[in-house]
Amino acid sequence: MPSDVRMNEQYRPRQTKARQYHFQFDEAWPVLGPRSIFMPSTGRETRLYVNGAPIANDTNKALFAPGLGKGWVYQDVRRQFLLPGRNRLDVYVNADEARAGVRGIYFGPTNKVKRVVRQYEIWTQVMPRMASLAGALVIILSILGLVYSKKGRTYLILGCLGCLVLSLGSMSLFIENPVLKSFDLVFRFVLPSLILMMLALLWRSESRNWRGEKYGGMAAYRAIFYALAVTGPLVSLAVLTLPFSIPAPVFFATLALVGPLPLLFACVVPMLLSDLKAHSSKLEQLKIKLSEQTEELDEKGQALNQEIRNRAILEERQRFTRDIHDGIGGQLLSLLLRVRSGKLNSGEIATEIQGGLNDLRLVVDSMDHTGDNLTAALTTFHSRANAQMTAAGIDLKWEQSDHINIQFRSTRAILHVYRFLQESLSNIIKHAQAKNVAISLLQEGLDEPFVIRIKDDGIGLKDDSENSAGKGLENLKLRAQRLGGSMEFTKGLSGKGTGVELTIPLLAQLD
Repeated sequence: MPSDVRMNEQYRPRQTKARQYHFQFDEAWPVLGPRSIFMPSTGRETRLYVNGAPIANDTNKALFAPGLGKGWVYQDVRRQFLLPGRNRLDVYVNADEARAGVRGIYFGPTNKVKRVVRQYEIWTQVMPRMASLAGALVIILSILGLVYSKKGRTYLILGCLGCLVLSLGSMSLFIENPVLKSFDLVFRFVLPSLILMMLALLWRSESRNWRGEKYGGMAAYRAIFYALAVTGPLVSLAVLTLPFSIPAPVFFATLALVGPLPLLFACVVPMLLSDLKAHSSKLEQLKIKLSEQTEELDEKGQALNQEIRNRAILEERQRFTRDIHDGIGGQLLSLLLRVRSGKLNSGEIATEIQGGLNDLRLVVDSMDHTGDNLTAALTTFHSRANAQMTAAGIDLKWEQSDHINIQFRSTRAILHVYRFLQESLSNIIKHAQAKNVAISLLQEGLDEPFVIRIKDDGIGLKDDSENSAGKGLENLKLRAQRLGGSMEFTKGLSGKGTGVELTIPLLAQLD
């Protein structure tokens, strides 16, 4: 403070009713330059008189902090108000709900008093904003702690303390609100009391960790920070309850606003960093475990695929064995017995051998000419089947849609389609005694099922019991079931013979 700016402090018993203060000061004569008077803290409706002449009323704007009233006074003192030598200053203060009293008076050259006023204004603007910002930051960090840590109780207490500090700072920014004005004294009692309660809960929750120097060995610093945090709200309550004014109101007001902040940051920041580190470590462990499980699943998947391939190979071997044994093997055995008996001529022998060769071609085709392209497999089958039907003296009519949109999940499904066709023709060649065969492979729309129809003009099926007993027909049913489709027997060509219709859904479900 400038050396020629004087401050006169009065420590009088405080009262909540209207009161008067009287000061005397000496002034050199003549007065050199303008003079100003500044009172940092007063109650409401404060009036100043210099040598009995009124000079100013209070400005109802102040920092919401202990030891400070609701207003402050700054006024230039004109020369005609001053007398050489002894002068008198009278201060009249109405009911002071803040109980701050008149803490001091700055009187001196205007340019230097204005410097003091400017410092005070900056302080009253910076302090609440700093407290509000710090309180909001503590709230955000506490929310992060609640999300990433299991210590929910401690972070909840810290978050509540951050809310109270934010409220203290915000009160100074919005103290002119009429609603807040009416509850000013209540807030001055309630907020410090709540802060003390939260600090007690925090001490109970974290005292063991502090004594054990957890979170980076900050126990000694936390003890100091805790003392500062407790002192702030205690001073706030003392200002409202003690019968006299406390000295250094600016210092204690600052302590009340920012006193809890070092403790809050000393708690929440190390705790959050420690918990985030633990959370990151846990995530790394989960990643390692997930990687191990993924590798294990890959190994099991490879083993399962290998088992599926082995089963497929085994099924192919069994089918091949059945086809050879039941088809070609049976024909050759029958042919051998009839040749030995001398009942067949050379033409009949040639016919039997040709039939066996046809069966052998169908078996080989079903193994060698399927893949992951249905259209290519059907083209191959059409070519082979046409040659076989010609050799057997049967006229083949083939009808196929230009675009077939059927999605098979495995090449095994295409193999099942191929064998369904192959076994159907094999049954016709062996048993139907047909002259004409019609095969249609149609899909009327991109969203419609794929339908296979095979019809002949042979002797037809004798009865249902024989149908169900025949191995060839049972194989056809099994193929349809494994394709996830449906099969039914229909009439043949021109009402004669037998027809088979297989309907495959758009997305074939391979069994």
